[in-house]
Amino acid sequence: CLGSRFGPGVIKMIPNRILDILTTVVGVTPQLPPTIVFNEGWMLRLLLDALSRIPAQESPLGFLPGATWFSEAVLPTAFRPRTQADKLSESYTHADGAIGHISVAKAGNAYLTVGPEATQFAIVGAKMFSALSSGVKNAPLFNQAARNVACMAEVLRRAGCSSDQLTNVGFYVLAPQVAIEAGVFSPFLEREHIEATVGERVRAYGGVRDDWFNSAFQPLIRRIDLKCVSWEELLGGLGRGSDEAKELGAFYQNCLKYNMPR
Repeated sequence: CLGSRFGPGVIKMIPNRILDILTTVVGVTPQLPPTIVFNEGWMLRLLLDALSRIPAQESPLGFLPGATWFSEAVLPTAFRPRTQADKLSESYTHADGAIGHISVAKAGNAYLTVGPEATQFAIVGAKMFSALSSGVKNAPLFNQAARNVACMAEVLRRAGCSSDQLTNVGFYVLAPQVAIEAGVFSPFLEREHIEATVGERVRAYGGVRDDWFNSAFQPLIRRIDLKCVSWEELLGGLGRGSDEAKELGAFYQNCLKYNMPR
């Protein structure tokens, strides 16, 4: 099956024993912890793959024509070091998932860009029961939601792509329904909170980043869709009777089982 999809040259690069070792997580004598397989990262990849094959999907993660997805892409930041000793800087951000008219460097660091004619650009954070990360070393309050949205603004700025031309632009957090209902993520996804958090980050630069905040970030924060979406809702959109929906539903149940807080 893999050989017919990728060709024998690619398959030779991936030893069969990788799959053999991975399957031990559900065996009597596992050689890896089950969370290596059953986790939010793989759940996200499987779900994005499924959604990408459903045309005109009516959901926040519906793919527009010509859109694609990528996992663990590197997003640029407007707060790169100005000097080696810059105490305000941060490194690049890795996006759990990205959807839209995007391209990613096939070599090196998986650097993400959007085309100047893009109409869809969304970043997805995937969670089971963990919260959004609180900040970075030089900005402890620059939480994961604010950081991802700020990086999206920088991606668009570098591409010369206006957020006004995007039909679909969003930052979404996927999580179990029970975690969403508990309010774990909602404070961080409020538009006013993200704008205030990024604004505080910018003010630390004493005016140096004000133009970026006004011309790149603020147009985006006015338009971007910010939402928590449950895994359960998206799985339901696949059609409960299909074999793929059943397979992903079973995989999700194992993700819940092995990631449930003790």
